Amino acid sequence: METDRGTNRSTLDEISIRRQAIAREIAALEEEDRTLAAAWNSYQPVERLLDEILVNVFELCWDETPSGNGWTWTKLRYACRRWNRVICQTAAFWTTVDALNPCWLRLCLVRSEESLLDVVFTKRPPSIEDVQELHPHASRIRSLRAVLSYTSEPWVCRILPVLNNFCPALESLRLGRCLTRTEDVNAKLSNECHPTLKHLHIYGVRLAVDPPLFSGLRQLSIQNCSLSLSVDRLLDALSMARHLHTLCIVESLEATANSESDVSCKETPVVLPQLIHLGVIGHSPHLTASFLSRLRPSVHCAVKVDGPLRYSAGNIGAITASELLPPFPLREQVLPIIVSPLVTDITILASESSCELRTDTYSPPGRPPAGKLILNVHDPGIIEEWPCLQRAMADLVDVFRYAPLTRLSVTSTYGGLDDADWDAVFVTFPTLVHLVLSGPERTGAVWIALKAGLGDMPSDVETVRCPRLESITREEFEESHALFAEILDCVRKRSEAGSYLKSLNLITHDADHAGDIKDLYMPEIAACVLDEVYFGEPTGSRSWY
Repeated sequence: METDRGTNRSTLDEISIRRQAIAREIAALEEEDRTLAAAWNSYQPVERLLDEILVNVFELCWDETPSGNGWTWTKLRYACRRWNRVICQTAAFWTTVDALNPCWLRLCLVRSEESLLDVVFTKRPPSIEDVQELHPHASRIRSLRAVLSYTSEPWVCRILPVLNNFCPALESLRLGRCLTRTEDVNAKLSNECHPTLKHLHIYGVRLAVDPPLFSGLRQLSIQNCSLSLSVDRLLDALSMARHLHTLCIVESLEATANSESDVSCKETPVVLPQLIHLGVIGHSPHLTASFLSRLRPSVHCAVKVDGPLRYSAGNIGAITASELLPPFPLREQVLPIIVSPLVTDITILASESSCELRTDTYSPPGRPPAGKLILNVHDPGIIEEWPCLQRAMADLVDVFRYAPLTRLSVTSTYGGLDDADWDAVFVTFPTLVHLVLSGPERTGAVWIALKAGLGDMPSDVETVRCPRLESITREEFEESHALFAEILDCVRKRSEAGSYLKSLNLITHDADHAGDIKDLYMPEIAACVLDEVYFGEPTGSRSWY
Protein backbone atom coordinates (compact mmCIF):
# COMPACT_ATOMS: atom_id res chain seq x y z
CA MET A 1 0.00 0.00 0.00
CA GLU A 2 2.78 2.43 0.88
CA THR A 3 4.50 1.68 -2.45
CA ASP A 4 1.28 2.35 -4.40
CA ARG A 5 0.76 5.75 -2.69
CA GLY A 6 4.31 6.79 -3.50
CA THR A 7 3.86 5.82 -7.13
CA ASN A 8 0.59 7.84 -7.41
CA ARG A 9 2.19 10.94 -5.89
CA SER A 10 5.09 10.73 -8.32
CA THR A 11 2.71 10.40 -11.27
CA LEU A 12 0.62 13.40 -10.17
CA ASP A 13 3.75 15.53 -9.79
CA GLU A 14 4.87 14.63 -13.28
CA ILE A 15 1.42 15.56 -14.69
CA SER A 16 1.45 18.88 -12.83
CA ILE A 17 4.95 19.72 -14.08
CA ARG A 18 3.97 18.86 -17.64
CA ARG A 19 0.82 20.97 -17.49
CA GLN A 20 2.80 23.94 -16.21
CA ALA A 21 5.20 23.52 -19.10
CA ILE A 22 2.32 23.41 -21.56
CA ALA A 23 0.83 26.58 -20.00
CA ARG A 24 4.17 28.33 -20.48
CA GLU A 25 4.33 27.16 -24.06
CA ILE A 26 0.75 28.39 -24.66
CA ALA A 27 1.55 31.80 -23.15
CA ALA A 28 4.67 32.04 -25.29
CA LEU A 29 2.68 31.09 -28.39
CA GLU A 30 -0.02 33.62 -27.58
CA GLU A 31 2.60 36.32 -27.09
CA GLU A 32 4.24 35.32 -30.37
CA ASP A 33 0.82 35.40 -32.05
CA ARG A 34 0.16 38.91 -30.72
CA THR A 35 3.58 40.01 -31.95
CA LEU A 36 2.90 38.53 -35.37
CA ALA A 37 -0.58 40.11 -35.43
CA ALA A 38 0.93 43.49 -34.59
CA ALA A 39 3.52 43.01 -37.32
CA TRP A 40 0.76 42.00 -39.74
CA ASN A 41 -1.29 45.04 -38.80
CA SER A 42 1.71 47.31 -39.26
CA TYR A 43 1.65 46.44 -42.96
CA GLN A 44 -2.05 47.34 -43.31
CA PRO A 45 -2.90 50.82 -44.74
CA VAL A 46 -4.78 51.99 -41.65
CA GLU A 47 -1.86 51.14 -39.37
CA ARG A 48 0.47 53.28 -41.42
CA LEU A 49 -1.50 56.35 -40.35
CA LEU A 50 0.12 58.56 -37.77
CA ASP A 51 -1.50 58.80 -34.35
CA GLU A 52 -2.55 62.37 -35.12
CA ILE A 53 -4.39 61.20 -38.24
CA LEU A 54 -6.11 58.44 -36.28
CA VAL A 55 -7.31 61.00 -33.76
CA ASN A 56 -8.83 63.05 -36.57
CA VAL A 57 -10.58 59.94 -37.88
CA PHE A 58 -11.89 59.05 -34.43
CA GLU A 59 -13.24 62.58 -33.98
CA LEU A 60 -15.44 61.99 -37.01
CA CYS A 61 -17.13 59.23 -35.00
CA TRP A 62 -18.07 61.68 -32.26
CA ASP A 63 -21.79 61.04 -31.88
CA GLU A 64 -23.67 64.16 -30.77
CA THR A 65 -26.48 63.05 -28.47
CA PRO A 66 -29.35 65.33 -27.32
CA SER A 67 -27.38 66.02 -24.15
CA GLY A 68 -24.42 67.17 -26.22
CA ASN A 69 -22.10 64.25 -25.41
CA GLY A 70 -20.68 61.75 -27.87
CA TRP A 71 -19.74 58.26 -26.75
CA THR A 72 -19.34 56.30 -30.01
CA TRP A 73 -15.59 56.81 -29.80
CA THR A 74 -15.43 54.67 -26.63
CA LYS A 75 -16.30 51.58 -28.69
CA LEU A 76 -13.27 52.15 -30.88
CA ARG A 77 -11.03 51.40 -27.91
CA TYR A 78 -11.81 47.70 -28.29
CA ALA A 79 -10.64 47.43 -31.92
CA CYS A 80 -6.98 46.89 -31.05
CA ARG A 81 -4.34 47.80 -28.50
CA ARG A 82 -2.98 50.68 -30.55
CA TRP A 83 -6.39 52.32 -30.96
CA ASN A 84 -7.03 51.93 -27.24
CA ARG A 85 -3.65 53.50 -26.47
CA VAL A 86 -4.25 56.42 -28.85
CA ILE A 87 -7.68 57.16 -27.37
CA CYS A 88 -6.54 56.84 -23.75
CA GLN A 89 -3.57 59.13 -24.35
CA THR A 90 -5.55 61.81 -26.24
CA ALA A 91 -6.85 64.31 -23.71
CA ALA A 92 -9.43 65.77 -26.12
CA PHE A 93 -11.58 62.63 -25.85
CA TRP A 94 -11.87 63.02 -22.08
CA THR A 95 -12.69 66.73 -21.78
CA THR A 96 -16.48 66.24 -21.86
CA VAL A 97 -17.03 64.90 -18.38
CA ASP A 98 -20.50 63.39 -18.12
CA ALA A 99 -20.56 62.37 -14.48
CA LEU A 100 -22.22 58.99 -14.97
CA ASN A 101 -20.59 57.74 -11.75
CA PRO A 102 -17.69 58.81 -9.50
CA CYS A 103 -15.23 56.39 -11.13
CA TRP A 104 -15.88 57.72 -14.62
CA LEU A 105 -15.62 61.28 -13.33
CA ARG A 106 -12.19 60.60 -11.81
CA LEU A 107 -11.01 58.81 -14.96
CA CYS A 108 -11.99 61.76 -17.18
CA LEU A 109 -10.35 64.28 -14.86
CA VAL A 110 -7.07 62.34 -14.97
CA ARG A 111 -6.98 61.57 -18.69
CA SER A 112 -8.05 65.08 -19.76
CA GLU A 113 -4.71 66.26 -18.30
CA GLU A 114 -4.64 70.07 -18.39
CA SER A 115 -7.31 70.57 -21.09
CA LEU A 116 -10.43 72.66 -20.54
CA LEU A 117 -13.40 70.69 -19.21
CA ASP A 118 -17.10 70.53 -20.11
CA VAL A 119 -18.78 69.04 -17.03
CA VAL A 120 -22.27 67.61 -17.41
CA PHE A 121 -24.65 66.12 -14.83
CA THR A 122 -27.58 64.51 -16.65
CA LYS A 123 -28.14 61.11 -15.05
CA ARG A 124 -27.82 61.98 -11.37
CA PRO A 125 -27.42 65.02 -9.10
CA PRO A 126 -23.87 65.90 -8.08
CA SER A 127 -22.71 64.40 -4.80
CA ILE A 128 -20.32 65.79 -2.21
CA GLU A 129 -17.67 63.36 -3.51
CA ASP A 130 -18.13 64.76 -7.04
CA VAL A 131 -17.55 68.30 -5.80
CA GLN A 132 -14.43 67.21 -3.93
CA GLU A 133 -13.10 65.67 -7.15
CA LEU A 134 -13.95 68.79 -9.22
CA HIS A 135 -12.67 71.33 -6.71
CA PRO A 136 -8.96 71.15 -7.71
CA HIS A 137 -9.95 71.44 -11.39
CA ALA A 138 -12.22 74.50 -11.11
CA SER A 139 -9.74 76.68 -13.00
CA ARG A 140 -10.08 74.59 -16.17
CA ILE A 141 -13.88 74.12 -16.23
CA ARG A 142 -15.09 75.71 -19.46
CA SER A 143 -18.78 74.80 -19.07
CA LEU A 144 -20.90 73.34 -16.31
CA ARG A 145 -24.35 71.96 -17.01
CA ALA A 146 -26.53 70.41 -14.33
CA VAL A 147 -30.22 70.39 -15.25
CA LEU A 148 -32.25 67.75 -13.43
CA SER A 149 -36.02 68.17 -13.43
CA TYR A 150 -36.94 64.71 -12.16
CA THR A 151 -35.72 65.08 -8.58
CA SER A 152 -36.91 67.31 -5.76
CA GLU A 153 -33.68 66.74 -3.85
CA PRO A 154 -31.94 70.07 -3.01
CA TRP A 155 -28.71 69.31 -4.86
CA VAL A 156 -27.76 72.68 -6.36
CA CYS A 157 -26.16 73.87 -3.12
CA ARG A 158 -23.65 70.99 -3.32
CA ILE A 159 -22.06 72.31 -6.49
CA LEU A 160 -21.61 75.82 -5.16
CA PRO A 161 -18.13 75.29 -3.68
CA VAL A 162 -16.93 74.77 -7.24
CA LEU A 163 -18.56 78.02 -8.41
CA ASN A 164 -17.18 79.96 -5.47
CA ASN A 165 -13.67 79.27 -6.76
CA PHE A 166 -11.86 81.45 -9.24
CA CYS A 167 -13.04 80.05 -12.60
CA PRO A 168 -11.09 81.94 -15.26
CA ALA A 169 -12.12 79.57 -18.07
CA LEU A 170 -15.86 79.27 -17.28
CA GLU A 171 -17.84 80.39 -20.35
CA SER A 172 -21.16 78.60 -19.94
CA LEU A 173 -23.22 77.84 -16.83
CA ARG A 174 -26.56 76.04 -16.94
CA LEU A 175 -28.19 75.17 -13.62
CA GLY A 176 -31.74 73.89 -13.26
CA ARG A 177 -33.95 71.83 -11.04
CA CYS A 178 -37.59 70.78 -10.65
CA LEU A 179 -39.54 73.86 -11.71
CA THR A 180 -42.30 73.22 -9.18
CA ARG A 181 -39.85 74.07 -6.41
CA THR A 182 -37.25 76.81 -6.22
CA GLU A 183 -34.00 76.30 -4.35
CA ASP A 184 -32.21 79.14 -2.56
CA VAL A 185 -28.46 78.92 -2.86
CA ASN A 186 -25.75 80.83 -1.05
CA ALA A 187 -23.54 81.78 -3.97
CA LYS A 188 -22.74 84.81 -6.05
CA LEU A 189 -21.63 85.02 -9.64
CA SER A 190 -19.22 87.89 -10.12
CA ASN A 191 -16.95 89.38 -12.70
CA GLU A 192 -13.98 88.79 -10.39
CA CYS A 193 -14.50 85.03 -10.08
CA HIS A 194 -16.07 84.38 -13.49
CA PRO A 195 -14.53 86.91 -15.87
CA THR A 196 -15.17 84.92 -19.07
CA LEU A 197 -18.80 83.86 -18.44
CA LYS A 198 -20.81 84.36 -21.64
CA HIS A 199 -23.79 81.99 -21.40
CA LEU A 200 -25.93 81.92 -18.25
CA HIS A 201 -29.06 79.76 -17.97
CA ILE A 202 -30.75 79.40 -14.58
CA TYR A 203 -33.92 77.39 -13.91
CA GLY A 204 -35.67 77.14 -10.55
CA VAL A 205 -32.70 78.54 -8.61
CA ARG A 206 -32.31 81.77 -6.67
CA LEU A 207 -28.77 83.08 -6.55
CA ALA A 208 -27.00 86.41 -6.53
CA VAL A 209 -25.43 87.90 -9.64
CA ASP A 210 -23.10 90.87 -9.57
CA PRO A 211 -24.38 93.43 -12.16
CA PRO A 212 -20.93 93.99 -13.77
CA LEU A 213 -21.01 90.31 -14.78
CA PHE A 214 -23.64 91.23 -17.40
CA SER A 215 -21.06 93.15 -19.42
CA GLY A 216 -19.61 89.93 -20.80
CA LEU A 217 -22.82 87.94 -21.30
CA ARG A 218 -23.96 86.77 -24.72
CA GLN A 219 -26.93 84.68 -23.56
CA LEU A 220 -29.13 85.04 -20.48
CA SER A 221 -32.08 82.77 -19.67
CA ILE A 222 -33.85 82.72 -16.34
CA GLN A 223 -36.97 80.69 -15.62
CA ASN A 224 -38.95 80.52 -12.42
CA CYS A 225 -36.14 82.04 -10.45
CA SER A 226 -34.60 85.26 -9.17
CA LEU A 227 -31.16 86.81 -9.48
CA SER A 228 -31.51 88.71 -6.20
CA LEU A 229 -32.06 91.93 -8.14
CA SER A 230 -35.07 94.20 -8.32
CA VAL A 231 -36.51 94.66 -11.79
CA ASP A 232 -34.98 98.13 -11.96
CA ARG A 233 -31.58 96.75 -10.92
CA LEU A 234 -31.97 93.97 -13.48
CA LEU A 235 -32.63 96.55 -16.18
CA ASP A 236 -29.64 98.60 -15.04
CA ALA A 237 -27.50 95.46 -15.21
CA LEU A 238 -28.83 94.71 -18.71
CA SER A 239 -27.74 98.17 -19.81
CA MET A 240 -24.16 96.90 -19.41
CA ALA A 241 -24.80 93.88 -21.63
CA ARG A 242 -23.86 95.51 -24.91
CA HIS A 243 -22.92 92.14 -26.43
CA LEU A 244 -26.05 90.25 -25.33
CA HIS A 245 -27.73 88.48 -28.25
CA THR A 246 -30.26 86.25 -26.42
CA LEU A 247 -32.46 87.26 -23.48
CA CYS A 248 -35.28 85.03 -22.21
CA ILE A 249 -37.15 85.70 -18.96
CA VAL A 250 -39.86 83.20 -18.02
CA GLU A 251 -42.06 83.59 -14.93
CA SER A 252 -39.32 85.42 -13.05
CA LEU A 253 -40.21 89.12 -12.95
CA GLU A 254 -42.83 88.60 -10.24
CA ALA A 255 -40.22 86.73 -8.17
CA THR A 256 -37.77 89.58 -8.77
CA ALA A 257 -40.17 92.47 -8.25
CA ASN A 258 -41.38 93.44 -4.82
CA SER A 259 -44.66 94.72 -6.23
CA GLU A 260 -46.46 95.40 -9.49
CA SER A 261 -45.02 98.91 -9.47
CA ASP A 262 -41.44 97.75 -9.00
CA VAL A 263 -40.47 98.94 -12.48
CA SER A 264 -39.85 102.66 -12.37
CA CYS A 265 -40.76 105.09 -15.11
CA LYS A 266 -37.17 106.02 -15.81
CA GLU A 267 -36.63 107.72 -19.13
CA THR A 268 -33.25 106.05 -19.71
CA PRO A 269 -33.74 103.23 -22.20
CA VAL A 270 -31.75 100.00 -22.08
CA VAL A 271 -30.12 99.78 -25.50
CA LEU A 272 -29.18 96.25 -26.58
CA PRO A 273 -27.71 96.68 -30.06
CA GLN A 274 -26.69 93.01 -30.50
CA LEU A 275 -29.93 91.45 -29.22
CA ILE A 276 -31.46 89.13 -31.83
CA HIS A 277 -33.67 86.91 -29.59
CA LEU A 278 -35.93 88.28 -26.84
CA GLY A 279 -38.54 86.37 -24.86
CA VAL A 280 -40.69 87.74 -22.03
CA ILE A 281 -43.07 84.99 -20.99
CA GLY A 282 -45.57 84.25 -18.25
CA HIS A 283 -45.86 87.59 -16.42
CA SER A 284 -48.68 89.96 -15.56
CA PRO A 285 -49.61 92.51 -18.25
CA HIS A 286 -48.32 95.45 -16.19
CA LEU A 287 -44.89 93.96 -15.51
CA THR A 288 -44.52 92.71 -19.09
CA ALA A 289 -45.41 96.07 -20.62
CA SER A 290 -43.33 98.02 -18.09
CA PHE A 291 -40.29 95.81 -18.59
CA LEU A 292 -40.53 95.99 -22.38
CA SER A 293 -40.96 99.76 -22.28
CA ARG A 294 -37.37 100.12 -21.05
CA LEU A 295 -35.77 97.89 -23.69
CA ARG A 296 -34.44 98.97 -27.07
CA PRO A 297 -33.42 95.78 -28.92
CA SER A 298 -31.92 95.54 -32.38
CA VAL A 299 -34.24 96.18 -35.31
CA HIS A 300 -33.41 92.62 -36.40
CA CYS A 301 -34.53 91.11 -33.08
CA ALA A 302 -36.98 88.20 -32.98
CA VAL A 303 -39.34 88.92 -30.07
CA LYS A 304 -41.74 86.58 -28.28
CA VAL A 305 -44.18 88.00 -25.74
CA ASP A 306 -46.43 85.53 -23.96
CA GLY A 307 -48.92 86.28 -21.21
CA PRO A 308 -51.31 84.06 -19.27
CA LEU A 309 -55.00 84.74 -19.00
CA ARG A 310 -54.67 83.73 -15.38
CA TYR A 311 -51.68 84.21 -13.14
CA SER A 312 -50.89 84.56 -9.44
CA ALA A 313 -53.41 82.09 -8.02
CA GLY A 314 -56.08 82.68 -10.63
CA ASN A 315 -56.03 86.46 -11.03
CA ILE A 316 -57.12 87.54 -14.47
CA GLY A 317 -54.18 88.57 -16.63
CA ALA A 318 -54.06 89.80 -20.20
CA ILE A 319 -57.25 89.62 -22.23
CA THR A 320 -55.56 90.74 -25.43
CA ALA A 321 -51.94 90.58 -26.53
CA SER A 322 -51.94 94.37 -26.86
CA GLU A 323 -52.13 94.66 -23.08
CA LEU A 324 -48.71 93.02 -22.87
CA LEU A 325 -47.08 95.79 -24.92
CA PRO A 326 -46.23 99.40 -24.10
CA PRO A 327 -48.66 102.01 -25.46
CA PHE A 328 -48.11 103.92 -28.68
CA PRO A 329 -45.83 105.71 -29.60
CA LEU A 330 -43.42 104.02 -27.15
CA ARG A 331 -44.41 100.67 -28.62
CA GLU A 332 -42.84 101.61 -31.95
CA GLN A 333 -39.50 102.35 -30.26
CA VAL A 334 -39.47 99.04 -28.42
CA LEU A 335 -40.77 96.99 -31.36
CA PRO A 336 -39.85 98.77 -34.58
CA ILE A 337 -40.99 95.70 -36.48
CA ILE A 338 -44.65 96.70 -36.08
CA VAL A 339 -44.10 99.68 -38.38
CA SER A 340 -41.53 98.00 -40.61
CA PRO A 341 -42.26 97.95 -44.35
CA LEU A 342 -40.91 94.38 -44.36
CA VAL A 343 -43.87 93.00 -42.37
CA THR A 344 -45.97 91.58 -45.17
CA ASP A 345 -47.00 88.17 -43.78
CA ILE A 346 -48.87 87.48 -40.52
CA THR A 347 -50.21 84.18 -39.18
CA ILE A 348 -52.91 83.88 -36.52
CA LEU A 349 -53.39 80.64 -34.58
CA ALA A 350 -56.45 80.52 -32.31
CA SER A 351 -57.89 77.75 -30.18
CA GLU A 352 -60.10 77.43 -27.12
CA SER A 353 -57.12 78.11 -24.84
CA SER A 354 -54.79 80.48 -26.70
CA CYS A 355 -54.33 82.90 -29.54
CA GLU A 356 -51.05 83.69 -31.25
CA LEU A 357 -49.95 86.29 -33.78
CA ARG A 358 -46.77 85.53 -35.68
CA THR A 359 -45.01 87.70 -38.25
CA ASP A 360 -42.91 86.57 -41.16
CA THR A 361 -40.81 89.25 -42.77
CA TYR A 362 -39.03 89.41 -46.08
CA SER A 363 -35.38 90.46 -46.25
CA PRO A 364 -33.89 91.41 -49.60
CA PRO A 365 -30.85 89.33 -50.63
CA GLY A 366 -27.62 90.54 -49.07
CA ARG A 367 -29.32 92.30 -46.16
CA PRO A 368 -29.52 91.20 -42.50
CA PRO A 369 -32.63 89.20 -41.54
CA ALA A 370 -35.55 91.32 -40.47
CA GLY A 371 -36.98 90.94 -37.01
CA LYS A 372 -39.90 88.77 -36.01
CA LEU A 373 -42.65 89.12 -33.44
CA ILE A 374 -44.73 86.44 -31.73
CA LEU A 375 -47.57 87.55 -29.46
CA ASN A 376 -49.41 84.91 -27.48
CA VAL A 377 -52.11 84.88 -24.82
CA HIS A 378 -52.92 81.51 -23.32
CA ASP A 379 -54.84 79.87 -20.52
CA PRO A 380 -53.97 76.30 -19.49
CA GLY A 381 -57.18 76.16 -17.48
CA ILE A 382 -59.30 77.11 -20.52
CA ILE A 383 -61.66 79.92 -19.66
CA GLU A 384 -65.03 78.91 -21.04
CA GLU A 385 -66.31 80.79 -24.09
CA TRP A 386 -63.24 83.00 -24.29
CA PRO A 387 -63.39 84.60 -27.77
CA CYS A 388 -59.80 83.84 -28.80
CA LEU A 389 -60.23 84.54 -32.48
CA GLN A 390 -62.04 87.84 -31.92
CA ARG A 391 -59.28 88.95 -29.52
CA ALA A 392 -56.61 87.92 -32.01
CA MET A 393 -58.25 89.97 -34.76
CA ALA A 394 -58.46 92.96 -32.44
CA ASP A 395 -54.74 92.56 -31.66
CA LEU A 396 -53.94 92.30 -35.36
CA VAL A 397 -55.66 95.63 -36.07
CA ASP A 398 -54.23 97.36 -33.00
CA VAL A 399 -50.61 96.16 -33.13
CA PHE A 400 -49.94 95.96 -36.87
CA ARG A 401 -52.15 98.80 -38.07
CA TYR A 402 -49.28 100.35 -40.03
CA ALA A 403 -47.93 97.15 -41.61
CA PRO A 404 -48.15 96.84 -45.42
CA LEU A 405 -49.70 93.40 -45.04
CA THR A 406 -49.99 91.33 -48.22
CA ARG A 407 -50.60 87.84 -46.79
CA LEU A 408 -52.82 86.84 -43.86
CA SER A 409 -53.19 83.26 -42.61
CA VAL A 410 -55.81 82.47 -39.96
CA THR A 411 -56.19 79.04 -38.37
CA SER A 412 -58.88 78.52 -35.75
CA THR A 413 -60.44 75.49 -34.11
CA TYR A 414 -63.81 77.20 -34.03
CA GLY A 415 -65.66 80.08 -35.70
CA GLY A 416 -67.09 83.11 -34.01
CA LEU A 417 -66.15 86.09 -36.19
CA ASP A 418 -68.86 88.23 -37.75
CA ASP A 419 -68.62 90.36 -40.86
CA ALA A 420 -67.86 93.51 -38.77
CA ASP A 421 -64.72 91.83 -37.37
CA TRP A 422 -63.54 90.92 -40.86
CA ASP A 423 -64.44 94.31 -42.28
CA ALA A 424 -62.22 96.02 -39.67
CA VAL A 425 -59.33 93.83 -40.85
CA PHE A 426 -59.94 94.53 -44.54
CA VAL A 427 -60.27 98.27 -43.98
CA THR A 428 -57.05 98.35 -41.93
CA PHE A 429 -55.06 96.28 -44.45
CA PRO A 430 -56.18 97.28 -47.96
CA THR A 431 -52.91 95.91 -49.38
CA LEU A 432 -53.88 92.25 -48.85
CA VAL A 433 -53.06 90.00 -51.81
CA HIS A 434 -53.31 86.49 -50.32
CA LEU A 435 -55.81 85.22 -47.74
CA VAL A 436 -55.53 81.72 -46.22
CA LEU A 437 -58.24 80.56 -43.81
CA SER A 438 -58.64 77.28 -41.95
CA GLY A 439 -61.35 76.28 -39.52
CA PRO A 440 -65.13 75.96 -39.29
CA GLU A 441 -67.28 78.56 -40.99
CA ARG A 442 -71.04 78.54 -41.33
CA THR A 443 -72.14 82.16 -41.64
CA GLY A 444 -69.91 83.25 -44.52
CA ALA A 445 -68.86 86.39 -42.61
CA VAL A 446 -65.55 86.77 -44.47
CA TRP A 447 -67.32 86.73 -47.86
CA ILE A 448 -69.87 89.26 -46.67
CA ALA A 449 -67.07 91.56 -45.51
CA LEU A 450 -65.19 91.20 -48.81
CA LYS A 451 -68.19 92.53 -50.73
CA ALA A 452 -68.89 95.36 -48.25
CA GLY A 453 -69.67 98.61 -50.06
CA LEU A 454 -70.71 96.81 -53.23
CA GLY A 455 -74.36 97.06 -54.07
CA ASP A 456 -76.34 95.37 -56.78
CA MET A 457 -74.92 97.72 -59.41
CA PRO A 458 -71.25 97.70 -60.50
CA SER A 459 -69.23 99.97 -58.25
CA ASP A 460 -65.99 101.90 -58.53
CA VAL A 461 -62.94 99.76 -57.72
CA GLU A 462 -61.93 102.19 -54.97
CA THR A 463 -64.88 101.02 -52.86
CA VAL A 464 -63.81 97.38 -53.02
CA ARG A 465 -62.27 95.96 -49.87
CA CYS A 466 -58.67 94.87 -50.56
CA PRO A 467 -58.78 95.65 -54.30
CA ARG A 468 -55.41 93.85 -54.88
CA LEU A 469 -56.66 90.56 -53.42
CA GLU A 470 -55.65 87.79 -55.85
CA SER A 471 -56.00 84.46 -54.07
CA ILE A 472 -58.13 82.95 -51.34
CA THR A 473 -57.63 79.50 -49.84
CA ARG A 474 -60.37 78.18 -47.55
CA GLU A 475 -59.68 74.92 -45.70
CA GLU A 476 -61.72 72.61 -43.44
CA PHE A 477 -65.04 74.41 -43.72
CA GLU A 478 -68.55 72.97 -43.62
CA GLU A 479 -70.41 73.01 -46.92
CA SER A 480 -73.88 74.55 -47.04
CA HIS A 481 -76.04 76.20 -49.67
CA ALA A 482 -76.07 79.44 -47.69
CA LEU A 483 -72.26 79.57 -47.51
CA PHE A 484 -71.74 78.87 -51.21
CA ALA A 485 -74.39 81.42 -52.10
CA GLU A 486 -72.34 84.02 -50.19
CA ILE A 487 -69.14 82.92 -51.95
CA LEU A 488 -70.80 83.22 -55.36
CA ASP A 489 -72.30 86.60 -54.55
CA CYS A 490 -68.92 87.87 -53.28
CA VAL A 491 -66.79 86.84 -56.26
CA ARG A 492 -69.48 87.97 -58.72
CA LYS A 493 -69.77 91.46 -57.23
CA ARG A 494 -65.98 91.84 -56.96
CA SER A 495 -65.55 90.80 -60.59
CA GLU A 496 -68.25 93.27 -61.67
CA ALA A 497 -66.29 95.97 -59.85
CA GLY A 498 -63.15 94.95 -61.71
CA SER A 499 -61.44 93.22 -58.77
CA TYR A 500 -60.99 89.66 -60.02
CA LEU A 501 -59.58 86.81 -58.01
CA LYS A 502 -56.87 84.89 -59.82
CA SER A 503 -57.06 81.80 -57.61
CA LEU A 504 -59.73 80.29 -55.36
CA ASN A 505 -59.11 77.05 -53.46
CA LEU A 506 -61.94 75.54 -51.44
CA ILE A 507 -60.57 72.52 -49.57
CA THR A 508 -62.92 70.21 -47.69
CA HIS A 509 -62.75 66.75 -46.18
CA ASP A 510 -66.25 65.81 -47.32
CA ALA A 511 -66.37 66.77 -50.99
CA ASP A 512 -68.15 63.53 -51.98
CA HIS A 513 -71.26 64.59 -50.04
CA ALA A 514 -71.42 68.02 -51.66
CA GLY A 515 -72.32 66.95 -55.19
CA ASP A 516 -75.41 69.14 -55.52
CA ILE A 517 -73.54 72.17 -54.12
CA LYS A 518 -70.64 71.57 -56.50
CA ASP A 519 -72.90 71.27 -59.53
CA LEU A 520 -75.08 74.21 -58.57
CA TYR A 521 -72.49 76.83 -57.56
CA MET A 522 -69.00 75.95 -58.76
CA PRO A 523 -69.43 76.62 -62.51
CA GLU A 524 -70.72 80.13 -61.80
CA ILE A 525 -68.01 80.76 -59.20
CA ALA A 526 -65.34 79.61 -61.68
CA ALA A 527 -66.66 82.06 -64.27
CA CYS A 528 -65.84 84.95 -61.92
CA VAL A 529 -62.23 83.84 -61.23
CA LEU A 530 -59.50 84.56 -63.76
CA ASP A 531 -57.12 81.60 -63.51
CA GLU A 532 -58.01 78.58 -61.39
CA VAL A 533 -60.68 77.36 -59.03
CA TYR A 534 -60.28 74.18 -57.01
CA PHE A 535 -62.91 72.42 -54.91
CA GLY A 536 -62.16 69.11 -53.23
CA GLU A 537 -60.13 67.25 -50.65
CA PRO A 538 -56.48 68.02 -49.76
CA THR A 539 -55.38 64.72 -51.34
CA GLY A 540 -56.98 62.25 -53.66
CA SER A 541 -59.26 63.13 -56.56
CA ARG A 542 -59.08 66.78 -57.57
CA SER A 543 -61.88 68.86 -59.01
CA TRP A 544 -60.64 71.72 -61.15
CA TYR A 545 -62.83 74.26 -62.89
